[in-house]
Amino acid sequence: MSHEAPRHFHDELAQVKSRLLTMSGDAEQALDLAVEALLERDTDKATAVIRGDKQIDALEMQIDEQVVNLLALQQPMARDLRMLTTALQIANDLERVGDHAVNIAQSAERLSESRPITPEPEIIEMARLAREMLSDALEAFVRGDASAAREVCRRDDKVDA
Repeated sequence: MSHEAPRHFHDELAQVKSRLLTMSGDAEQALDLAVEALLERDTDKATAVIRGDKQIDALEMQIDEQVVNLLALQQPMARDLRMLTTALQIANDLERVGDHAVNIAQSAERLSESRPITPEPEIIEMARLAREMLSDALEAFVRGDASAAREVCRRDDKVDA
């Protein structure tokens, strides 16, 4: 095997991580905007979330395609194999975050005619914690930091409560 093949493979791995970070940023932004749309009863923000979901879906498809190609053509082992299979799961979960943001935005549209209410502080805190956890979880994955990932899992109990 030439030196070019491993370098190409590692470039592709880096591109998968980069796409995951982009997708995570898009999902976080959609979640932020959806919560704002709900709290403010802002249909323009809700519409932006719903339209933006196509980008999140497209990124998931790109990541899936790239990972499947790497698995089929490069036959990675051990650490790289785990990273790629985990990337597939993360992309799927980020796509679901985008779908949940759309659901919140659709609720905001339905409620737009209703009188705004003061949200419970717990809802605002839960949204903040969820966004933080999303960002920190992906950062831990990209850095390969298991202790940071475990810390994110521990914080999940706060959101559940």
